[in-house]
Amino acid sequence: MYVTVNRVKRGYYEVHSEILVSDPKNTKEGEISELHTRKLEVDIKAQPEVWLWSHRRWKHKRPKA
Repeated sequence: MYVTVNRVKRGYYEVHSEILVSDPKNTKEGEISELHTRKLEVDIKAQPEVWLWSHRRWKHKRPKA
């Protein structure tokens, strides 16, 4: 399954799901991951503002106790 979340406006989202592969046992190693990565890349390019925020959480290190 692949789930796409589109931000319609502030606080409103649309969720779409689709089956990537109907018979996963008959795929090559890494094929499902490649399909997922391609779909994710399309989503990120379509709405980068929804995705870029997550990278900030690792920019700052926690203060040592």
